[in-house]
Parts: sequence; C-alpha cells; structure tokens
Amino acid sequence: MKYFDYAVIKILLGIGTGMINIYWLDCTLMSASVYWFKIFSVFFLIHF
Repeated sequence: MKYFDYAVIKILLGIGTGMINIYWLDCTLMSASVYWFKIFSVFFLIHF
C-alpha cells in the first residue's frame, strides 16, 4: 500500500510538471504540422 501511495504521488507530481511540457510540446508539434501541411499543399498544387 505504501508503494501504491508513492506511485500516486509521483504520478500526480509528474502530471503537474508534465502538463506544462505536454502543452508546450503539443503547441510546437501543432505549429510544425500546420507548417508542413502548408508546404505540402503548396507543393501538391504546384506539382499537379
């Protein structure tokens, strides 16, 4: 039971700090994917 409590605390702390990192990473990935999508759509329009 002690191990379980420790795991829960560790997970909660991880979520607390991880949420910021995940949000930042998500924003970065989103902007990158939008950027690549624009490049590919332009390339696609020029190519065909």
